Amino acid sequence: MTTITLSGLPCTAGKELKAVLFRRADSARGLLKHHRAITAADELGAVNVWRGDDGKLHCERYHYLRTRASAAFDSVDEVIAWLRVNLPLIGKEAA
Repeated sequence: MTTITLSGLPCTAGKELKAVLFRRADSARGLLKHHRAITAADELGAVNVWRGDDGKLHCERYHYLRTRASAAFDSVDEVIAWLRVNLPLIGKEAA
């Protein structure tokens, strides 16, 4: 399984996190049971999901290193719903 190191994420006390690559919103549920962070990316953008030190699941979508959408949730179901909207927008200029 391929991992990417993420750093500078909010609510992680500056710790680096190993994120597992994923492609589909539905696969996030299983991955988040076993990994603290997951990420999906293309050449123009990325979506990162991680469990913060506050216990919440944080989600961010980037385009050219600028945050285009972010949210924090208490449940994986909420994350899946957010991913279904935001994952198809990776690398697109959508707000």
